[in-house]
Amino acid sequence: MPRKKKPPVTDAQRKARRGNIVEFNQARDGKPALRHGAQSADTLAGRLPKGFDELQALIDGFYEGWIADAGGRENLTKSKEALLWVARGCLAVFAVGLEHVKAKGLTDDEGKVQPVLKVIGTYANTLRLNLISAGLERTPRNITRTLEATLQEIAEKEHKDESVADESI
Repeated sequence: MPRKKKPPVTDAQRKARRGNIVEFNQARDGKPALRHGAQSADTLAGRLPKGFDELQALIDGFYEGWIADAGGRENLTKSKEALLWVARGCLAVFAVGLEHVKAKGLTDDEGKVQPVLKVIGTYANTLRLNLISAGLERTPRNITRTLEATLQEIAEKEHKDESVADESI
């Protein structure tokens, strides 16, 4: 089935388009949009826009922690380093998405679930998979303690409390 031809663009439409671009660039101090949102090189590298300093510090802290958990920079292979770098970008997108949800809520003006939640879920899963691939899988805590260990800990606490009370006399 042949496609329906689009009507030609009028001079007024061209002028309006040009005006929109000029207005947009002026709003951004002359810097045009190179890429959109999560696809920007800065965001993918884990660097957030200005105004997100607290989140940036959190992301940098996680990234340095991952490197330390992997044995330090000197023990990282380039592939693991790349996986952690990509995970850092995923965490940045995830964090900005959560800030958006915090500011706007879970639903939009029409009562529908925010589309950003799908993006958050996608990046959270990608983050998890990258960390697992880099060898940083989640290690569950051992919450099954023996009765003897629990009783020993209680006895140590009571003994410690008694010695503190004796010193105060």
